[in-house]
Amino acid sequence: METESTYRQPFYYIVYSPIFSLRWKDIDAALRRLSGGYSPYYKAKSTNAQGCWIANKMHNGHGYVKLKVAGGGRREFYAHHLALIHAGAWSDVFWVHCKDAGDYEISHICHNTRCFNPEHLMAEPKAENLARNSCQGLTWIQCPCPCGHRFNPCQHPVPCILPPSIPQSPPTAI
Repeated sequence: METESTYRQPFYYIVYSPIFSLRWKDIDAALRRLSGGYSPYYKAKSTNAQGCWIANKMHNGHGYVKLKVAGGGRREFYAHHLALIHAGAWSDVFWVHCKDAGDYEISHICHNTRCFNPEHLMAEPKAENLARNSCQGLTWIQCPCPCGHRFNPCQHPVPCILPPSIPQSPPTAI
């Protein structure tokens, strides 16, 4: 027979993170505020040539945008983590917060830390995420032959989203 003491033994979760206790509608409201602006605090999101959704909210010291969400108390959550949960990719965020899964991070394949477009985000091991830094600053390369073919020089399994190449103008005489 079970006693009260054995019934009430603590149950340890594999992962506990406050982000998983948030309701979807609260995450939706926070991301709508970030997308549409929250006057007078910050402007609406902007986009760039790569399709990034750039948050125009003040970022933390490392370039990442954090949001408060109703039901989250005084905590702030990374906007890109909330965007993945909102898009249905909560399992990617789970791997980041799970202590037993190793070192996983959410990677911005567009190299823009203020981007919260879920199509530009993915969970991958920390080593692979750091290896993406080698692609930062690269642009699309145009084939020197007359075919005009352009290709992405990124060698990662999921290629980085790189800015379009800047057309080179012929040198001018000084």
